[in-house]
Amino acid sequence: RAIVEDIGWPTISKVGKESSHAAWLLVQHADHDLEFQRHCLELMEKESEDEVAEHNIIYLTDRVRVHEGRPQLYGTQFIKPDDSTDWRPYEVESMVNANKARKRLDLPTVEERMRELNSDELQGESSLL
Repeated sequence: RAIVEDIGWPTISKVGKESSHAAWLLVQHADHDLEFQRHCLELMEKESEDEVAEHNIIYLTDRVRVHEGRPQLYGTQFIKPDDSTDWRPYEVESMVNANKARKRLDLPTVEERMRELNSDELQGESSLL
């Protein structure tokens, strides 16, 4: 918080690629503070692709939307309901648009990612994805 307040979003040119990614990871998992996530997302969206990884923006966008009770745009967030053995995406606004955006970013489709998560080798992982 102090760093963001002091320098704005910790971009690649300000803190380096690894530290910028670490800052995103902290914000991505700061689910207890939706306002801070929103604020950081706004700061990130103002930066160029050279300064902030686009993947980080789309993952945080979906994370914020899920916690606001809105459908995801990119299908990056998954849940494993208590009554299920399989992962499934939180609601996605448009699967067609999500998969188009994912393809542009070299990510697997939402359906492919769901199959990966539900494969035998990933069973048992429990983090919000």
